[in-house]
Amino acid sequence: MSNTNRLFIQIAESVRELSQTVSLFEESLRSSRDHTIRHHDILILGKELREAGDMLAAIDLEVHQHCTDDTCEVLQYEKPYYWRVLEADIEGPYCQHCYDELKKCALLLEREESEWYCEQCGQTFHA
Repeated sequence: MSNTNRLFIQIAESVRELSQTVSLFEESLRSSRDHTIRHHDILILGKELREAGDMLAAIDLEVHQHCTDDTCEVLQYEKPYYWRVLEADIEGPYCQHCYDELKKCALLLEREESEWYCEQCGQTFHA
């Protein structure tokens, strides 16, 4: 199983757990006799939502910042950066320094027209 598939499975499990937590909370509110929301229940739900958000953010970072087996196989270098070539699309650009030196697929951010910046290593590229 590729790293990408593992990450998508983690995302699905996190979403399922979060959905179950929200459903239980909604059921608890519906069955409450006095129809008031208990402060403790809100705190628990908030904590669960923050933990789920943190987990999804970490997974998103993993997907976008590090090469998976699938991504590395399809990166192509076109000076001065790498591109991920898909069947019907091109994704990128990716930082040449991060890929060559660190084996990370760091997407570059466009600052201005023809200027790209890497948040991982701080390099700026001009097209």
